Amino acid sequence: MYSVESLLRDIKNTSLSKPFRILNVCGGHERAITRAGFRTLFQHNIHLIPGPGCPVCICPEEDIAYAIHLAINENVVIVSFGDMLRVPVEHEMGGCSSLIDAKNQGADIRPISSPQEAVSIALEEPRKVIVFFAVGFETTMAPIAATLLNDLPNNFKVRLFRTINKIAYLFLMFNKNFRFIFQNQNDMDIFLDKNISNKSNSLLISGSGINTKEFPFFERDEKKELTFLFAARLVKSKGFNEFMEAGKVIMTKYPETKFVVAGKFDFENPETISEKTYQSLKDSKIEFLGEVAYEEMNNLYKKTTIFVLPSYREGLPKVALEAASTGMPLILTNVPGCRECVEDNVNGYLIREKDSNDLASKMEQIILNPEIISQMSVSSRRMIEKRFSLSLISQEFLKLIME
Repeated sequence: MYSVESLLRDIKNTSLSKPFRILNVCGGHERAITRAGFRTLFQHNIHLIPGPGCPVCICPEEDIAYAIHLAINENVVIVSFGDMLRVPVEHEMGGCSSLIDAKNQGADIRPISSPQEAVSIALEEPRKVIVFFAVGFETTMAPIAATLLNDLPNNFKVRLFRTINKIAYLFLMFNKNFRFIFQNQNDMDIFLDKNISNKSNSLLISGSGINTKEFPFFERDEKKELTFLFAARLVKSKGFNEFMEAGKVIMTKYPETKFVVAGKFDFENPETISEKTYQSLKDSKIEFLGEVAYEEMNNLYKKTTIFVLPSYREGLPKVALEAASTGMPLILTNVPGCRECVEDNVNGYLIREKDSNDLASKMEQIILNPEIISQMSVSSRRMIEKRFSLSLISQEFLKLIME
């Protein structure tokens, strides 16, 4: 089995004829790289370059101040991703230091989970001006680009967070040594269709790899107690409301079936579930564990049977892949990022987006046909070993470095 230690040893022993630069664009990744001392492990001609960071983390104060100004002084509706609403400014604008402050003072500011949701608001309320305060995350950048290139309602306006990303992409297209790496086919297709990248500099690598030793196989079968697990932040875009609705249906019909929820409830995040839903969770028969430390997730996987994530969109959900590595069948939404993890009816089921009835139906299929659990369990592990294991993904990155 190809280990992290052997990968690092191979990188150290690799002879490169020219410098190789790797740019990361996430503040969390940069902190992890620094704390682990990764840069000291590589030879002198492999450079890890800290990029600009998460767009939310580095959003200029004047952009946020302008959005606050629009929200409190103009007759408009501001829509943006939940994390954007909490970013503070040093100098208050109209007594508000963030968009969430402006919302609390009565401004019409609405958190969204996708660009399509912003467009839907504009279509539903044609007499209002809808301003989309857009920023680019790994999972939102491609759909934002696609949305802007489509026909938009006349009352739909976009406030882009700078043009740095677009300029950078156009510049990089002319660099022969540059590659665009995508985690799912949908995002790569968007970049190719819009001529942001081309086939020669676009590469699909399925995530950062799953350590199958860290998440060993534990076969599930019909003899074990059937438990459905939801492990993610308690926000709307993860499909938690649909999970709750489906759970109520199943627990009413099959009261012996168990449900477990592991995730943080962040009341300051505008995209989080409502307090009513949160209270309903605590009052229900669902076992609510709150936020579970990463080190404890492996034990949680082993104690549960089926992993459920009805998310509206993902880059590539690592938590689902970890669960699959331990042998958990998956029930995921048929959306970009999620569909890459499931072969429908083989290692789990794909469900329709925002459809709690479809989710409940797939749960019921498993309850009524428990003999399929063992087969799906083995298929989940086999999928990880063939497509997502750390050894395979590491080899793909190493091959890229050697080109």
